[in-house]
Amino acid sequence: METQGQQREQSGRITVTYEALFDLVVREKSRDELQALSPNFFADLAGYLSEKRSMLSVQSAEEKERASRQLQNINRLIRELYDRREKKIINMALARSRAAADIIDTTALLAEERAMFEGLVSQLDLFRNAVLASLLEAKAPNLNTEDKQARAEALAAASRTITSIATSAITGTNFPAGTSGSGNESAAAAATAATRLIRFLHPVPRFVGKELEVYGPFDQEDIANLPKEIAEVLITKGRAEEIAQA
Repeated sequence: METQGQQREQSGRITVTYEALFDLVVREKSRDELQALSPNFFADLAGYLSEKRSMLSVQSAEEKERASRQLQNINRLIRELYDRREKKIINMALARSRAAADIIDTTALLAEERAMFEGLVSQLDLFRNAVLASLLEAKAPNLNTEDKQARAEALAAASRTITSIATSAITGTNFPAGTSGSGNESAAAAATAATRLIRFLHPVPRFVGKELEVYGPFDQEDIANLPKEIAEVLITKGRAEEIAQA
């Protein structure tokens, strides 16, 4: 039985309920500023959804149908919450880039959202400086190819992080992930997957796998034994390199 529409503290964690999620969406929709959430919100939300899904296998047909309908409603709420926050973050990045000063309050950003925000600001600054500034000086825009590529990769990595988390919570269809080399444990181990030992070349924020397992964050030089398909993605994207095993 869920509580009366509020998040509650349990052992330092926030427990997500359907009513609490609904309240968060209403609050995000009714206020212009980005609303503060628990730093663990994405992980708590993933755990809540995972628990709901697991109930489908142990219920009667009637209960399963009711639970399935609630899951659909939960998915809609999650998507609505994400879309609302995404739009606000984009507007915040625009304001930061245009002002060219640190006057935007970013305290309500979650760690994963901050990665997207900073990636957006970086890209906006790049083009503003290379295009607008050049035009105002009566010069043709001249983008530095190396800078453009590096910042594009940073933005892509940030976008993948936040999209991975949102997609996992909504559909569970993004690629599964590994455990942190710094000791963080996943919510569910990919026990049957082939693994590869890799070393991280760049930091990778926390993300969620298709079974709603939570991984990371990874720091540069962290070593982790990850499922083969994830390791290959990280290696291909230049985020990590494989460590040869004897």
